[in-house]
Amino acid sequence: MMNIWAHRGCSYTFPENTLSSFAEALKYDISGIELDIQLTKDRQIVVIHDETVDRTTDCTGEVRSYTLAELQRMHIRGDENEHIPTIQEVFELVKPVCLSRGVLINIELKNSVIRYEGMEEMILDLVAEYQLEPYVIYSSFNPDSLVLLKELKPEIHAGVLAPEETKCLEIAEKIHADALHPFIKYLDVEDLRKKTTLPVRAWNVYQFEPFYPNEGELEIQDLDVLEKQGVTDIFTNAPEKYVPLYSADKSPEIFLIQDYDVDENSGVMKQQAGRMTNWLPVHVYAGDRIFLSENNRPVKVYFYQTDIREELVYTYTYAEDGNWHVYDHCEDFDPAKESMTIAQEGYIRLSFPYTGHQYLSGIIRLERNIQISTDWPDYFQEECRKTADTVNQLHRPGDLVYLLATDTHYASGSMWDDSFRNMKMLSRRIHPDGMIHLGDFTDGNMPEKVTREYVSVVMKDLYSLGIPVYCTIGNHDRNRFRGNPEGISAEAGASLYLRQKNSYYYQDILGQKLRMFFLDSFDPDQKERYGYPLKEILWTALHLPWQKRDWRVVFFSHVPVLASMHVWSKRIRGGELLLRLLQAFNRKENRIYGFIHGHNHSEQVNTQFSFPIISLGCNKPEYFEDHKPEGSHTEKRDMHTVTQDLFDVLIIHPEGTMDRIRFGAGTDGRIG
Repeated sequence: MMNIWAHRGCSYTFPENTLSSFAEALKYDISGIELDIQLTKDRQIVVIHDETVDRTTDCTGEVRSYTLAELQRMHIRGDENEHIPTIQEVFELVKPVCLSRGVLINIELKNSVIRYEGMEEMILDLVAEYQLEPYVIYSSFNPDSLVLLKELKPEIHAGVLAPEETKCLEIAEKIHADALHPFIKYLDVEDLRKKTTLPVRAWNVYQFEPFYPNEGELEIQDLDVLEKQGVTDIFTNAPEKYVPLYSADKSPEIFLIQDYDVDENSGVMKQQAGRMTNWLPVHVYAGDRIFLSENNRPVKVYFYQTDIREELVYTYTYAEDGNWHVYDHCEDFDPAKESMTIAQEGYIRLSFPYTGHQYLSGIIRLERNIQISTDWPDYFQEECRKTADTVNQLHRPGDLVYLLATDTHYASGSMWDDSFRNMKMLSRRIHPDGMIHLGDFTDGNMPEKVTREYVSVVMKDLYSLGIPVYCTIGNHDRNRFRGNPEGISAEAGASLYLRQKNSYYYQDILGQKLRMFFLDSFDPDQKERYGYPLKEILWTALHLPWQKRDWRVVFFSHVPVLASMHVWSKRIRGGELLLRLLQAFNRKENRIYGFIHGHNHSEQVNTQFSFPIISLGCNKPEYFEDHKPEGSHTEKRDMHTVTQDLFDVLIIHPEGTMDRIRFGAGTDGRIG
């Protein structure tokens, strides 16, 4: 996943380093903005690239020869309404977006030509004053400046600026920098990822200056090529060419289900011939207006609160219709009125006579009254910073890094949106090699069409991370939970969850000589539903790298391999045979990293065999303590705290060990 930074803002279409340029950039789904700072005659920090004002304003002379007041009376070329901003003005603009979306700020200290004494102390103090420390990265062509910044505040993140990657690596090693910032034309290191795990942010992807007004053809980079060269981020003058506009309301196209309605007393879905409704509730805000077409009345609107039913979090309970929200009331849409105005934030389902429409957008138009709030809670911000720091400390060249989650059990109100945002923000800091999900994407107790709709929400999010996604199929994913008659076959499940033809598969990581197996461990049509069929075990035996002595293996599954690790059955079909096979493969050469699974909603590391068997806690924020294997541990979860979330970062080291770093409820652990 390539991180996109707005180089001096959207500086292809707006004057560089101006408030309008930064404001435009923040409209897009960028990872961060880049800016440059100089000092004025009266020692104020201003945002401008050149040591002189000649190129970007209607005046001439060095920045340091003017006071702030004098500089701000100058006109910016291309937009006379713009001025040279102070760093405080930029912080005021950007801070809300940093807090809500995790957007970062790269501050380049322009002190390699003119040595601005005291600039380092001043910028550190201002960043602290605005409480933006977790969001700022410092860079400079002057290594001494970065050394001073580190001495003043060791926890800051510093990026080495130099033309060539070789020079960046040389300086970074000397000053213990946190990132490399080379010129994109001078990527001169082969197999860069074998030499460093630091982020590589390539700059100046535009071949001419000034950037605005534009004076040449925009140079679009091939991100796939850059990724293969080890680049993790680019600073671009045209971020709008690489990422879409940011959307706070990422709700999918809402699917309508035929022959269903809502029970007016309970708010729960029920079968009703001739009616249709949106099963997945729509998030609405006070002042929003709903407009309906004339021919679709009479219409009922069912309202749900933002509060959720706590028994769905703290006990072994699943929402009967995939909705955690507390039901409030029902209203008829008044046929005499053009629209309905929403009184308070909540969620709604709308029930119509059958019209033949497939999606809600064909029947209603939702007009938002306010910009949707997307505040990122402080406790998640801090956890993101802490987790990233730990990962980056443990991550060494040659390692593989994966986001790892299991048992999401997506439902409306289930906090998946928070968890996914945390994964996305963390990804921007650690640059994972992939995402692994070990199944139970939904509860699997709804009509097949609804389950597919809910699954699509989670899958679209995972693939939007821009990294490879590997999954296993969970028992709920076959859509047969508690006797649900609308099951999903193994073949259909492989297509829906894995984007594969088969329900089990392996993935080779050639550079690290690693084979990752993803197994299928549930068949609702068998008497012993949990387990591994003989066909799958024989396939595993065939594809173990017996002859490749320098290869290692790791296994992922939803269900554990033995019934002693599982309370829902007395026997795991084929489990003992599979275990004997893996023991035989591992006996002499210790080539298996481990067997990692979900399903139990609890934590456990079993070390009685020649390789560890690891059970992970569930992504869904629940901690029921019954029906757990002996010796396992269930983390306590509290809504609206950091423990609401739970997923891992898995670091696979070439020498045969793994590190598991926890985001949210729980602790880190070394495996092997």
